[in-house]
Amino acid sequence: MMSCYECNELIEAVAVGDDVPDAVRAHVAGCPQCAARLRLAQRIDQTLSSRPVLAAPDGFATTVVARVRRERWRSEQLLDWSFNAFVGIGVALVVLGVFGLVYASGLVVISRDLVAALDIVAQSAGRIVASEAPTVAISMLLLTLTLGIWWWVEQEDARI
Repeated sequence: MMSCYECNELIEAVAVGDDVPDAVRAHVAGCPQCAARLRLAQRIDQTLSSRPVLAAPDGFATTVVARVRRERWRSEQLLDWSFNAFVGIGVALVVLGVFGLVYASGLVVISRDLVAALDIVAQSAGRIVASEAPTVAISMLLLTLTLGIWWWVEQEDARI
């Protein structure tokens, strides 16, 4: 004897007239719930088959596939950036941990001379960066402009 659960799996096939085992027909004949489900499935099938089938616009499939690819690429990019950020943070934590262990063990002692040397290096680097500030500013402006044009082109491609 067939259960309602097993019969329910085949109700749609019965509704559209597919060949089904006689056990399904026998179960539907003796079960009011499954008979009601069958009648509902037949009404739904008749309603759907009486409705006109609309044709998709030209290029619909191509547009949908392009959008899906673009969205998948963006989600993969986000995943890649996140992964790389976490790897970078992990490497930085490992380096800081090793430095902390070495410092705590007494193998490395930061002296005033080292701090003074680092201060001189930082001041020199600051003077170099300050003297190159106009070049850096123009470079950043060009980079921003280039990225803006790239983004605009990507948006235009999305509309096509």
